[in-house]
Order: sequence, then structure tokens, then C-alpha cells
Amino acid sequence: VLNIKVFDYQLDIPGVQTQTHTLATGPVNDLELALFPDEHGDLSIEILANKQRYDEPTLIQHAERLKMLIAQFAADPALLCGDVDIMLP
Repeated sequence: VLNIKVFDYQLDIPGVQTQTHTLATGPVNDLELALFPDEHGDLSIEILANKQRYDEPTLIQHAERLKMLIAQFAADPALLCGDVDIMLP
């Protein structure tokens, strides 16, 4: 699952002081990648996985591949998905 969370951390209601909280995200059946802006405007990436299907070394490999993918698109925004190298050295 690729979950792109686009929301505003600041909830502005005139005359009311507000604060937002995440209440629940739910169970992950397989693997979930969540991309969302943090409260400072930076991009945060969250990887959630079913512990029964993935061990830590496998998740680290997935994270490294994702990091490589993002770096390639950042370096060349015109890059086509089929031209991206996702194999680790």
C-alpha cells in the first residue's frame, strides 16, 4: 500500500485554539509506505510492516531501495519509472 497523506498540521478556526492528533492508523496486512509533510514542511516517509511477513534486514533493504528511488527522481525529474535502477549494489 502506498499511502500519501496530504494534510495540514495547522487547524485554523477563528477564535478557537486547536491541536491535531493522530488517533489510529490501523493494522498493516503486508507493507505500507506512507509519505507525508511533517510539521516543518519536510517530507517524512514511514514504513509499516507486518512482523509475521518481514524481518528487520528485509525492511532495511526496502528502505534503502526507496532512498535510491527518491534520489534518482530528485536528480532527474524527467526520469521515467521504467528507467529507474532499484537494485542495491
